[in-house]
Amino acid sequence: MIKNLDHIAIVVRDIEEASRFYTEQLGLEVEHTELIPDQKVRVAFIPLENTRVELVEPVSEDSPISKFLSSRGEGLHHICLETSDIESDLARLTKHATRLIDKEPRKGAHETQIVFVHPKANSGVLTELAEHPKSHVSKQRSFFLDGDTPLRTGDMGKLRSYFESAFKPASDWKIGMEYECSGLHLDDMSVIAFYGERDIEAIL
Repeated sequence: MIKNLDHIAIVVRDIEEASRFYTEQLGLEVEHTELIPDQKVRVAFIPLENTRVELVEPVSEDSPISKFLSSRGEGLHHICLETSDIESDLARLTKHATRLIDKEPRKGAHETQIVFVHPKANSGVLTELAEHPKSHVSKQRSFFLDGDTPLRTGDMGKLRSYFESAFKPASDWKIGMEYECSGLHLDDMSVIAFYGERDIEAIL
């Protein structure tokens, strides 16, 4: 079942250079960068309130994205719809003889299972379906403060109150220093994220 718009993918020649528009000019942050060997690309995700922008950079000349860059240049590549059951959606598309690029799900970023639908099936728009691991969906979509009631993205007042409840009174404030170190993958120097087969979740 289709749930929402997961991300919008944009092909770029250089992720670091392209991401500066979002980070420096729009004030957003790059959430996660990941190498996807099967697709011969490196991707960076920039989260918004209800979706994400995905920057896609080819890492070899024989990558399909390299061919896209050569023929069309940088720009919009595809939209991705999140699904809770990719097998059922794939079966429905097959039943309707929808033109597909993938006949069965394959591995995508964030440990997703993905399927690409041919652009000719959707008014010229390359469309990806993606099913996230159940653990990823629950942790990414909601945050639980009490019991089983999830805190949604719009409940910023509740989230702020939750953290402010643990503040020290001003009379107990002290001056100190904090050092934070970020781990890097040595092969491509990307930041170690939480979700992913090489990242913190897998290590723990």
